[in-house]
Amino acid sequence: MARKSSPPLKGAKPAAKATAAAKATAKAPASARPARQKQPTLVDLKREVYALAKVSSTKELKRTNVDLRHLDFRLKVSWSSALEVLQQAAAAYPDWGRVPWNGVNPEARLPWTEGEQG
Repeated sequence: MARKSSPPLKGAKPAAKATAAAKATAKAPASARPARQKQPTLVDLKREVYALAKVSSTKELKRTNVDLRHLDFRLKVSWSSALEVLQQAAAAYPDWGRVPWNGVNPEARLPWTEGEQG
């Protein structure tokens, strides 16, 4: 049941109309506003995290990366955190997976093994 409003007081000014307030706070045109950045979906986050870590499950992800063990991968925030951690690691160690002796003769003897008979 609707309530009746009380009658206006004597000498009180009438309330401003909503249209006048709306005109005063009008939004800037879309071209003047910066574009809103679209948030990645959970599926996109998972795909990127799994690709960076080169794994296929959260169990493998936690096993291979100690920094991700405390995260709860039921939450989207955890996937975002994992992506940040993996991107930082990829930037810090760009050639981490490269074998250091690529291009070197594996049959060559190392200087510290000269005296050994093999």
